[in-house]
Amino acid sequence: MRAWYLKASFVIACAALIGTHAARGAQRATGRTSSTLISRQSDPAATLSVGVLGTLLQKQFASRPTLQSWIGKPKCGVRVYKFLYATVDGQGEATDASGALMVPRGSTAQCRRRRPIVLYTHGTEIDRAADISALGNPGNPAYGTAIGVALVFAAQGYIVVAPNYAGYDVSRLTYHPYLNRIQQSQDAIDSLAAGRRLLRQIGGPVSDNGKLFVTGYSQGGFVSMATLQALDEQGRPATAGAPMSGPYAMLAMGDEAFLGHPDFGGTAYMPMVVNSYAHLEHGSIDPRQILSTAFQGAATLFPGKVGYDGFGKLVAAGAIPESALFQSESTGAGVPGFSAQQYPALAALPAGPPLYKAGFDRSRCRRGTACRAA
Repeated sequence: MRAWYLKASFVIACAALIGTHAARGAQRATGRTSSTLISRQSDPAATLSVGVLGTLLQKQFASRPTLQSWIGKPKCGVRVYKFLYATVDGQGEATDASGALMVPRGSTAQCRRRRPIVLYTHGTEIDRAADISALGNPGNPAYGTAIGVALVFAAQGYIVVAPNYAGYDVSRLTYHPYLNRIQQSQDAIDSLAAGRRLLRQIGGPVSDNGKLFVTGYSQGGFVSMATLQALDEQGRPATAGAPMSGPYAMLAMGDEAFLGHPDFGGTAYMPMVVNSYAHLEHGSIDPRQILSTAFQGAATLFPGKVGYDGFGKLVAAGAIPESALFQSESTGAGVPGFSAQQYPALAALPAGPPLYKAGFDRSRCRRGTACRAA
């Protein structure tokens, strides 16, 4: 089930519906670039040798030898530290979040002295317990991500700072400001400031050489691009950035989805977006205007105490539909108020991908009644 949730197209669609509210409603938080570190665990969260990392590389990607070769054999061991940092919530108020600092270890020049930092922003997690510092805990929902980041970056000699984001792990925030550009970029910048301060506190043979690379995947692609923009605006641009598979052209993708091209995953992602934009400093949306009466509780389900494997239990309990995002099937020409003359490019959209019909539940929409999402 997890594989199809990794498709992020409806993340983009939902953000498109209310992304303009975020741009107008959320105010840019004042950057705190030197005092965001609150605390750290007394001992490293994990220490992995080159040999252990090599074994993990083969185990994690046993059926993908080409990917193993692209990643390359580990050159450094990795020591991981977990830390708590100060940041802001979707309304610009103070909150906290946790993150991971991965430091390369070894006797070669690539694993010591002055090294560049990679700021890695992760993709969508629906389990609140996700923690990228959990390299020693295979049961943690973020374990696979953590191992991948350690292998690709830290084991190749990069210092890594990876935020868990506000609303995850031990954060006191009760929701996650999902795809809120202002908050998420500030969250990442605050984690970077805390990670750098922790690195100085730790001392030892590895230090920051001043080069910063910002990257992330899926939701993290969105966050990394927003962070690159924020750093540019603050006059301290990153050395380079590589956002990957993120929701970028949000309005265009939103138009496509809401004109009848939803994809699997939307019934998890949509509630996260709705709940995020119900918590803005100005212009918050009302979830009751988005979600149907039958699924009003869906807005606060994610992230929660449920992993991707537990999603089916929510479906079985009637808390969320499995795939039907809309109550009735519609195409561009059938949407009330839609003008093919005004939007010819949208009117020309094809019928949709093979999964098209799975996004609609006609049984919930009867002739003469209003139909709403989910």
